[in-house]
Amino acid sequence: RSLFGAATLEDAQGEILQKRVEDFHKLADSLFDPHQVRRHHKLRIAAKHLRYAAELFALGEETDLPAAAKEIAAMQSYLGEVHDCDVWIVDLKRGLTSTKRRSLVNSERHAAIWLMSQFVRRRSKAFRSALELYDQWQVNDFLHRLVGDGQPAIETTGVPEPNRIET
Repeated sequence: RSLFGAATLEDAQGEILQKRVEDFHKLADSLFDPHQVRRHHKLRIAAKHLRYAAELFALGEETDLPAAAKEIAAMQSYLGEVHDCDVWIVDLKRGLTSTKRRSLVNSERHAAIWLMSQFVRRRSKAFRSALELYDQWQVNDFLHRLVGDGQPAIETTGVPEPNRIET
């Protein structure tokens, strides 16, 4: 059934949220493999789309969607940090392994290696945060409740502010 074929606004909301949750679910198993860099980036984009849908439908009436949107924003932030670190790590690897740069002065080489280790550490912390949040979502059936299955109000997990990933 087409999203534009919905009989009511509530039906359209349900269909859109269901589609966004399905898109997220299709990629969520990538959280169990820290090396699936491309899928983690796609998962971040799916989280962004899910968050936008939750925020859009939170405007109309009294719902639990604003709290859910904050949870999803936290996931998106963690995955964004993972992606940013992945990009830096690849760039540093290229710089350290290119034939032109093999002649780097020792201090430059050591600085690049130190910087790479910092990005690896930040990535690990953000990845762990995303994985732990997803685990909480599974325990609380967060995504299933989001699409409105008649369960009580969405139970959020009380995640920290997404921009507070410490290094």
